[in-house]
Amino acid sequence: MTKKYQLLLHIGLRKTATTSLQQNVLYPLHQEGKINLLNTRIAHKKDFLQMGGEKAELLLVENKLNVLSDENLSASMFFNVDDLLYNLKHFFYQL
Repeated sequence: MTKKYQLLLHIGLRKTATTSLQQNVLYPLHQEGKINLLNTRIAHKKDFLQMGGEKAELLLVENKLNVLSDENLSASMFFNVDDLLYNLKHFFYQL
């Protein structure tokens, strides 16, 4: 990756109002074009957590805050946590 991105990583622990934050704050800001929300609940971005660096870069926006907010980053029932951590490490290393 040669571009510079602003990235906020929100690791939402279960039962800490992550869904409420996403639905009432982050998603409306995304809809208004103020941020780029990377979240498994947004259908066209559902595979973000499974992507490594170069593929994930296609979902990032250079001139906005890119917000990765997901409960699956803290304790996953749907994904292999080791794979998620590896992908995040690889992704951030390339930034």
